[in-house]
Amino acid sequence: MTARSKRAANAPSNAKAGAATAQKTPPMPPTLPEELSDTLASQDETVVAKGGKKAKVSAGGKHEQAFVETLQRQVEVLTGENAALQARIKVLEAENRRLASQSFMLSVDDDLDLLRNAIIHTVSHEMKTPLLHVKAAVANLAEEYGASKLTEYATSATTRLEGIIRNISLLASSMSIAPVPASFRDALDQALRSLRRSWEHKDHVDRVVLSIEDNLPPVVIDAQAVGMALQLLLDNALKFSHEYVYLNARRIDVGVYVEVVDQGIGIPHDQLGRIFEPFYQVDSSTTRRFSGVGIGLAIVRLIMERHGITVQVESKQGKGSTFCFVLPVANLSEETQSA
Repeated sequence: MTARSKRAANAPSNAKAGAATAQKTPPMPPTLPEELSDTLASQDETVVAKGGKKAKVSAGGKHEQAFVETLQRQVEVLTGENAALQARIKVLEAENRRLASQSFMLSVDDDLDLLRNAIIHTVSHEMKTPLLHVKAAVANLAEEYGASKLTEYATSATTRLEGIIRNISLLASSMSIAPVPASFRDALDQALRSLRRSWEHKDHVDRVVLSIEDNLPPVVIDAQAVGMALQLLLDNALKFSHEYVYLNARRIDVGVYVEVVDQGIGIPHDQLGRIFEPFYQVDSSTTRRFSGVGIGLAIVRLIMERHGITVQVESKQGKGSTFCFVLPVANLSEETQSA
């Protein structure tokens, strides 16, 4: 048998042996893409020192540690915010208590105002009728017995009582004011009528000298209330002066300027700021020469303040005083449009 035929005869055996060898060799794993290999490799963090030895920390463990640290930081932040909120709550509770107390005091003040107003109105109303009876009785006494000490005392006492009741009535009326376009003349005429009806100054109205500019424009006032204020200013001027008293009114750029001028005792400079205080008397001694309770100018200020008007005063002791203010001119075109 030739060599070629031997090789041919052995070929099937060699093929079987190769097939057996191929069956025994394990298959090679498939090759992973490069990006996936890098990702998997990065999931294992290499080498952290632990007891002098090197160990590997898995990515899951590192993520848990980071999560715990984040939670701890959030807890710290929330704890600080909670403390700030608790402090804010305490501040708000204190403010709430303060506002509740203030609201209670305002409520009490409102109740006192209502009570005070009710008393003023009641006293004013209830004392007017008895006063008329007393005045009539004193007048009859004077006619029957003529001038005497008795009639002089009775007349003086009645005059003082009338002044007190009048001031109480004026105070009650001044609490409700409704300014509207009106004539200054109407307010002035009312003041003069009231002076003529009063016992104290009914014989002194002739000392009032008027200087009223012609064609004054309408002003925004409560005519009755301003009439009261003018009456009180004239009353004050006549009381502290034996000379003429001047009431002047003229138009100026910003309104109608009104002044009451007397040549009386004047007011000390250091007391000018107090004369509008209730019950304040320039002469408060027990032997003072002038009657009154000291609320007339306080009522004047109250009336004018409710009009948004400031009363100014200039005075020189021993020379006299000037009280002045400016009344706003009515804009009749606006009133017509609003109507």
